[in-house]
Amino acid sequence: MSEALTFILENAGSVARYAVLIVAGPFLFRLGRAFLSGFWRSYTDGALAKKGRAAFDIPTRDVPEDSAASLRIDQMLEDAWDARDWVRLGKTLREIEREPFDVGYGIKAHDYAADHLIEPLLDAGADLPDVPMAEDFGKVDAELEKIRTIAITNPHVPMLTVLLCHALTRAAWIAHGQFYGRTQTEDGMARFYQWSAEAEGLILDTGRDPTQSPLLAQAWYHCALAHDFEEAGRELRRRWEGVLKADPANLALWEEHAHHMLPGWYGSEEEVGAVADRAVRMTEQDYGSAIYARIMLSVWPCISLLDVPGYTGERFDQAMDEDIRHAGGQPQANFYAMWFWRNGPRSDTVRIFREHLDEVYLDMWPEGAPRDALYAAFGMAFGGKASGRGGEAIDAGDAVAA
Repeated sequence: MSEALTFILENAGSVARYAVLIVAGPFLFRLGRAFLSGFWRSYTDGALAKKGRAAFDIPTRDVPEDSAASLRIDQMLEDAWDARDWVRLGKTLREIEREPFDVGYGIKAHDYAADHLIEPLLDAGADLPDVPMAEDFGKVDAELEKIRTIAITNPHVPMLTVLLCHALTRAAWIAHGQFYGRTQTEDGMARFYQWSAEAEGLILDTGRDPTQSPLLAQAWYHCALAHDFEEAGRELRRRWEGVLKADPANLALWEEHAHHMLPGWYGSEEEVGAVADRAVRMTEQDYGSAIYARIMLSVWPCISLLDVPGYTGERFDQAMDEDIRHAGGQPQANFYAMWFWRNGPRSDTVRIFREHLDEVYLDMWPEGAPRDALYAAFGMAFGGKASGRGGEAIDAGDAVAA
């Protein structure tokens, strides 16, 4: 023992160096491998992008084409709004609520209609800086006040109160910031609680059953998020059952609810899996198993999907295919292709390009790294040759009609 100790003390420098290599060796190996693989991927992606750019022939447009249903809704709402005919506006919105149809891409008509009416508010929210302070909310406050005035001065039109509740909860989450990728601020959170409480108070004052209106049920559900943590979890679960009575096949709401059931929010991996399974059962008549893929991608940044009971890659692939075919169409094909190119496996991007991608939306692949990724993915999918789908080359980033 003493001889070993003497050896260590006499050769302390060498022993320390070996110890550092033993401890740091695996980390340095992974770091070096990541550097080399990143360099190699950058090099090969550049070559693929060059090939893909030369051969690219998938039809393109700037954004997805509006559906006939969405254009018809736009016209009806704008005619009533421009005429300041609030009775007609409320009646039109209620008629849209009564019919459980979507306007394309899995978007419910009543969600589309309500958001169309508050589009200036949503635009004002989108223009907020990354760290919004009190003075930055001026435009949001002003747009919200317009809707508040219309609703308050027309109490004989109940759907205007519903629209106000919808606007208040949308504004609350704009102020909250988390779902918009912004930093939470004290001023923003103050408005989140204020506007959520105002919406909840309006719903209680009406004495209406929120489940009688899909938009009101949504607002009632979202108001629960402003409660104390433990109460919020209980209320979200309780109010979700009301949402299902009013709007059981709303894909966007199922995604939100699954997110709220994440660990660190109000649930667990097991609850996320249960929500996904139930969502498929309640939406499969209209959309197949599409919602399963959407939910898994929405929770992927927060948990390992392998920890979700029942998850398999094969199940996800089937759901993704059904989403593209029966629900989201080409916008979802573009979304999935881009997602897998960034996050892997890239073989899924190749499969989407070969099997599903019939039209490219350039706003989803803007100039720079995303556009290079589009060309590289095309090059990988078709080996640098044309796909034969009849599109023209993209000239200087401008969309070419299909």
